[in-house]
Amino acid sequence: MAAALLAALAALAAAAQAEPPGSGPAAPACTCAPAASAPRETDLADRLAGPDLAQAKQLFGQGNVLLKAADYQGALEFFTRSRALVASGSNTRNAAMCLQELGRLDEALELYDELLASFGQSLTAEEQAAVSWNMALLRPKLGSIEVRTDAFGSLTVDGRLRGKLPLLFPVRVLPGRHDVRVIEPGYGSFRATVDVAAGQTASVDARLEPLAAIGRLLVDDPALAGADVYVDGTLVGKTPWEGMLEPGAHLYFVRLGDVGSAPRTITVVKGQSVVAPVKTGPLGPEMRVAADPATAQLVVDGVAVGTGRWQGRLPTGRHSVEAHELGYFPEQRQVVSGPDGEPELALRLRADESHPRWGGDRPGSRRGKILLEVFGGVGLSHDLGSEAESCGGGKCEGDPTALGFALGARAGYEPLPRLSIEAAGGYLSLSKELRRDFQSSFSARSEAPPTVVQTSYHIADNMRLSGPFAAGGVGYRQPLGRHLELRSHLLVGALFAHARDSISGSAAAAGRTLPVAALGSEAGATSTDLLVMPEVEIGLHLGGFSAGAGLAVALFALDGPRYQTGDIIVLDDQCGSNPTSIDCAPGTSFAAAERAYGPFLMWIPRVSAGYAF
Repeated sequence: MAAALLAALAALAAAAQAEPPGSGPAAPACTCAPAASAPRETDLADRLAGPDLAQAKQLFGQGNVLLKAADYQGALEFFTRSRALVASGSNTRNAAMCLQELGRLDEALELYDELLASFGQSLTAEEQAAVSWNMALLRPKLGSIEVRTDAFGSLTVDGRLRGKLPLLFPVRVLPGRHDVRVIEPGYGSFRATVDVAAGQTASVDARLEPLAAIGRLLVDDPALAGADVYVDGTLVGKTPWEGMLEPGAHLYFVRLGDVGSAPRTITVVKGQSVVAPVKTGPLGPEMRVAADPATAQLVVDGVAVGTGRWQGRLPTGRHSVEAHELGYFPEQRQVVSGPDGEPELALRLRADESHPRWGGDRPGSRRGKILLEVFGGVGLSHDLGSEAESCGGGKCEGDPTALGFALGARAGYEPLPRLSIEAAGGYLSLSKELRRDFQSSFSARSEAPPTVVQTSYHIADNMRLSGPFAAGGVGYRQPLGRHLELRSHLLVGALFAHARDSISGSAAAAGRTLPVAALGSEAGATSTDLLVMPEVEIGLHLGGFSAGAGLAVALFALDGPRYQTGDIIVLDDQCGSNPTSIDCAPGTSFAAAERAYGPFLMWIPRVSAGYAF
């Protein structure tokens, strides 16, 4: 069975890329069903001759080149143009395959239906089985809309004509929300929005009421006689066309092959005839536009063309496509209609969370989302609140500013829009150098009477406060525009601090200078301090990604511990025959047991980057 399946795949793929219109259908390489061979019948196109058939074959061949390169959108354009000249089993089936690959499953199933109905006799038994296999795969992925009406009318779904009512079968559509319209001259138009699930059928009762008031619309373009005229998405006739319509705004455009006009609106007035201006030009390939949310109004070059979805052809050149919805920031794109244009355009609107529509709670908001962020910044402080910085009666010199850094990560959860519960942790450090000068004296007791020796000390404090921190708190976001927001946070927690004041320097007396050190100053001290950290920043977000820059202020609220530092002693202590030498100076308790730090503020200019899940 597997061997037969692979053989069928290879045969059908080769046929899909080789057969021109009039030579029988081509099978998609992505689908297959095992079937027996059967004699083929030629298409009706085989019995045609003329420039249309030759051009259709040429377009079909160009489409196959793109099909080999897996350019399904480009191939579809050529197969569609080939079908417009001479429809055959081959170009119909290849077009259906491209639609299927592009995810336009409802349109693909329509073409497969047409393939069996119009060209079934030219299919081999193997090819018929492959098409049936494909259709069986597509049906469960689609929903249906059944329109019941007591009048005739043209049915459009999402601006695409789907047939004349009454229809024998429901219309197949992709799952989601759809705009349904029924239009019949002399009657008021019917419009409804329908939500359809895969495998389910939604029913619509379209009741058309005879118009009590009518106006007349004339659409004509002498340079494009015989062009198809579309009003509100429905083909109503050919130019010159005149008909009765309900008073109000109506959407219209004309098309003749690859020439036509862009959608425009005109207002029909009760009891009057209105002439619609027509401006035509070469048309680009078909374009599909989808908006999220599906209720958004789509606008092309300032003309409202529908809600949620729109597809059609625009004159070649640059066009503006917009989507609007109450409570959302509008989304606008500049698109190019032509060979280099984008056939698919998705407009995803971002909710304006400050809009009154949401009342603090909107679908699709970041409520219930997890926020992760990393941040880092430079730490600045005027002082550490230590006793060393008060100089203790000495003279202080040096830079009064302590410098350092702060690095950390934050996790948050938004139970309500814009309000988050947060936890943060990280590491911070501050360093400061200080020079202190003080005077002391000692008695040279070996002399009689004792001599008092004056000494000068010049010591340097290399202070450092560092350690990990952990905190919890709340955050709040205030939108400032489409991609900007003001963010504020308040964290309360603890710093697990290690403080150290490494003291070194020199002492001088009687013209001699020697180095000194403070006993135990390298040991430092540990403690736990209360940390309060408010923050504010300007943030930029694109989808789930975010970045920001702002300022945090860390308040360390408690007194730190006292160092176990002992006396400052002369390192080269070789007191000899001269008792007045600095060598004989005893230790001094000038810096003993100083407080490591006190309550102080640390300013942290910082940047951040994060993601919202």
